[in-house]
Amino acid sequence: MALTQIFHGRNLGILTGIIVFYTALTVGYLPCNADSLRILTVHEPPSNYIDPAGNIAGFSIDVVKEIQRRIGDTTPIELLPERRLLSMAEHGDHIIVGISRTPAREHRYHWVIKLLVKPWVLYSYKDRNTHITTLDDAKEVRVGVVNGDVREEYARENGFKHIDPSNSHLSNLRKLIEGRIDLAFLEPQGVAYECRVNGLDLSAYKPRLTPYASEVYVAMPMDTDLDLLRLWEKAAQDMKLDGTFLSIAHTWSKRLSEQYGIASIPTADALTFTR
Repeated sequence: MALTQIFHGRNLGILTGIIVFYTALTVGYLPCNADSLRILTVHEPPSNYIDPAGNIAGFSIDVVKEIQRRIGDTTPIELLPERRLLSMAEHGDHIIVGISRTPAREHRYHWVIKLLVKPWVLYSYKDRNTHITTLDDAKEVRVGVVNGDVREEYARENGFKHIDPSNSHLSNLRKLIEGRIDLAFLEPQGVAYECRVNGLDLSAYKPRLTPYASEVYVAMPMDTDLDLLRLWEKAAQDMKLDGTFLSIAHTWSKRLSEQYGIASIPTADALTFTR
C-alpha cells in the first residue's frame, strides 16, 4: 500500500508538511520568503557594474555568486539607482551588495560579510582650486556627489553648503572638466575605472582631501527572515575560513592592476583599495 494511502484527512496534511520540511532542509533553508527575495546592487565599478557584454560583474558580485553557489540560491542580482535601492531595502528579504557601513547605518542592517575598504576622496580638476587644503575650505565650494550615495549623506550631515547631486560618478568627472563643480566626492578605484573606460585623462584629476574611508559589506535589513540571514552568514564565514574569499580578492586585485592601474591589497578579510 502507498504511504499516502495510509494517511488521509488531517493525517495527509501532516505528512505533506513533513515532506515539505525535509525537502527544504536538503536545499539549505525553509522557503518562507523565497518568492520575495531580491538581491540588489548599484553601479559602483569596479566592485559592481555592468560589463561590456551587459552582465553584472565585479569583485563583490563574484563573492556573492560564490555564496549563492554554496547554498543553492539562483536569485538574479539586480542593479538599481542607489537612492531607489536604499528606499526599497529598508524592509523585507532584500540582500544589498556593496553598502558602506557607517555609524548612521549601523543599527539599520545586519552586516553579513565585509567586502572592501575604500577611501573617500575629494578631487579637483588639474590645477584648479589649489587653495582648498582643509575640510572647512571644501564645505564652502560646489561639491559633486551621486544621488543617494553614502558620500552625499556624509556631505549633508557635515555642513557642506553647496552640494550638487548627479546620477553617476562619470557625470561628476565631466562636471569637473566643464567647471560646473569645484570638487567631486569620489573614490580612487572608481575614478581610475571611469577614466580608462571613457577615455578621460586620469592624471588631470587631483586628490585634495581624504576625509574618510569606509568598509563595504553585503547587508540585510533588520527584519530579514533569520533563517535566511543565518544561511548567508554561515556560507560567507566558511568562504573566508577556507581561503575562497582571499582567492577571489587576489584574482580581482591582479585584474584591476593590469587593466586599470588600480592599486589594492587582497586579504582574507577584505579587498582594500589604496590611493
